[in-house]
Amino acid sequence: MNRLRQTLAVLTAAALMMTGLAACSSDSSSTTAATTTTAAVTTATAASETTGSETAGTSAAESESKTSSISDDTVAALKTGLAVDTSLSSSADATDEADGLAQADSSVVAVLVDAEGKIAAISIDAAQTKVTFDKTGKITSDVKAELKTKKELGADYGINWDEQVQALEDYCVGKTIAEIKGISLNADGAADGVDALSTVTISISGIINTVEEAINNAQDLGASTGDSLKLAVVTTTASSVSVGEDSDAPEQGTAEIDSTYAAVSLDDQDVITSAVLDASKAPVQFDATGTLVTDTTQAVKSKNILGTDYGMSAQATKGEWDVQARAFADYIVGKTPAEAAGLAVAEDGTAADADLLSSVTIHIGDFLSALKKLA
Repeated sequence: MNRLRQTLAVLTAAALMMTGLAACSSDSSSTTAATTTTAAVTTATAASETTGSETAGTSAAESESKTSSISDDTVAALKTGLAVDTSLSSSADATDEADGLAQADSSVVAVLVDAEGKIAAISIDAAQTKVTFDKTGKITSDVKAELKTKKELGADYGINWDEQVQALEDYCVGKTIAEIKGISLNADGAADGVDALSTVTISISGIINTVEEAINNAQDLGASTGDSLKLAVVTTTASSVSVGEDSDAPEQGTAEIDSTYAAVSLDDQDVITSAVLDASKAPVQFDATGTLVTDTTQAVKSKNILGTDYGMSAQATKGEWDVQARAFADYIVGKTPAEAAGLAVAEDGTAADADLLSSVTIHIGDFLSALKKLA
């Protein structure tokens, strides 16, 4: 009996011990699970923080990229250039069958060029001016008639020259002169094998030469990215005289073709930010038999290109013609074309404004006429 009680006591103690061990094991598992859960939460929180940090970093990078993109699109200076090429080679003597012809063909190009030499804006035009005379040296055309450029004539020129030049202008924007000179040309000087110029059938070889000159002439004059570009040409033959009408040279007649050129850049308020002015004088002389006296194979240089060779500085107190033209161009910066065209003129043809007259004493009427076209 006692042995049985001892056995029961041992079993009871063992059972209690097993219960205690089970409880401890349960507590340990709970603690382990809690620790694991805490670690998981901590890991998840860390992952969340890391992801958040990386996301924030990505957003910052994207923001910086956008900011950089915006800052890269800042206003930059552009150079303004103008060039004129004039030929008299189509002029001809009078014959029994036809009147003589004094013809000036001028190619005119204005450009805005960026720091990499790429064209930001371009305007191309041309003036074909004709004066006729008979075998007695008498002028037979109306020298007082209004003269228009090929762009101004539009369809009245006879072909769609203006539309073809517009296509060439569009092609040139964003390109360097090297790329433009790389255009393949056929035997007639027209573009060959360039899809973007498939509608351009006129000869463009001479125009490309003038584009190159305009780029070479370009200077920092105040234009900047976003500015637009305008070009105007004014031509007159009103100073032409028949044989016997010029007392200084009565034995000769002269078809005088005078042109003035104005190129301006404009901001979004239509205010002039830069300007270039030039002019050319192309006198074609003939005798009393209607025979040309002038060597029409020689190119006609503009007054800016002639510089001191124009020969006015000896009489001018404010410098050569090109110097005064530059001073006038600087003076109109900050004005609209309409304001510039409305400058007062004195009776002698000079500027009525004292400030302008202090640096420009040449006649300004032709400048104003050109600017009026841009207003």
